[in-house]
Amino acid sequence: MTRGSRPGHVGETFASRVSVTVSALVGRLLAVMCHPLLAWQLLRPSGRVALAAGYAGLSYLTVLVTLLARQH
Repeated sequence: MTRGSRPGHVGETFASRVSVTVSALVGRLLAVMCHPLLAWQLLRPSGRVALAAGYAGLSYLTVLVTLLARQH
């Protein structure tokens, strides 16, 4: 059985494609950010780490920018 042929793991074949348009990439990233539970179920463990790190980094930057903006 090949890697992308397992049922329920459609998102795994996305990373192996070379010819992905920018709009498709942006759409997939927005879908992951808007539906984290669905993304969590479809992603591999390395993808889950990247998703958690992305959320942590985004929240850190949001708080940092908010605090810096309130000082001025």
